[in-house]
Amino acid sequence: MTILSSSSLFHYTKSLDSLISILSSGFRYSTVREPYPQIGWGNSPFTALGLQRTFVDNNVVCFCDIPLTQAIEHRRYYNSYAIGLSKEWAKLNHVTPVRYVHSNSPGFSGIIMELMEIHYNQKNLQSNFVQEYVRHKCNRSIDIDRLSDEARFVIKALEDFLTEALDFIASGSPFFKAYEIDDPIQKTPTKNYYDEREWRAYSVNPDNNNLTFSWPDIDFILCATKYDCDVLYKQRKHFVDFLQIKPVSRIWQKLLSFEEIDANF
Repeated sequence: MTILSSSSLFHYTKSLDSLISILSSGFRYSTVREPYPQIGWGNSPFTALGLQRTFVDNNVVCFCDIPLTQAIEHRRYYNSYAIGLSKEWAKLNHVTPVRYVHSNSPGFSGIIMELMEIHYNQKNLQSNFVQEYVRHKCNRSIDIDRLSDEARFVIKALEDFLTEALDFIASGSPFFKAYEIDDPIQKTPTKNYYDEREWRAYSVNPDNNNLTFSWPDIDFILCATKYDCDVLYKQRKHFVDFLQIKPVSRIWQKLLSFEEIDANF
């Protein structure tokens, strides 16, 4: 029986130095500009959906749920240095699978994008949000201060409810990902993101903290070659204290090279 998922989640990185940096301080969130599938034209003045494709910037740490023996194509794209962490750690730290969507996916539409744009503007306009939204949507201006106490109470209650609803919708938006994307302008091949089986962590304020882990959370530390494993072990002073590894020889219990995996599995 072919195993489709792993018991670990793997984060691949470009170099040995980058891998040592992760072991020394945890994962830094990266701002990734991602395309959404084509979803047509929007109707709201708050949205930029006049463009056929919308891009979003998400602050994320990405992982894949691909068994090591099936990750050859993934390694060609992301390189052969990785750290594998348990799914128990992932769930406790709000790392979750992304939802892959295409243009006709239920629940993914121009309306959702409008609501996300409204959420952004609500956060920025704050107390002026209702007036601005009514002005743009209904082509009318209102002065809330001139309304009765009862009317202002109802508007405030509705705005609080709307804020909660928009917060809920926005919380899921960083976990949308295109099933596949092509670039007809650059004429690049279609990229099938679904094959990456991605899980991710998201942060609103990525500069405030790293996504950290402890030594027991680590299942694998993976280098391209056996030589790289030796180099990493020699540079263990950078991360031994951070991960509280005692004795340091325990590093070899989790340290493995893709050179060995390719030759033996």
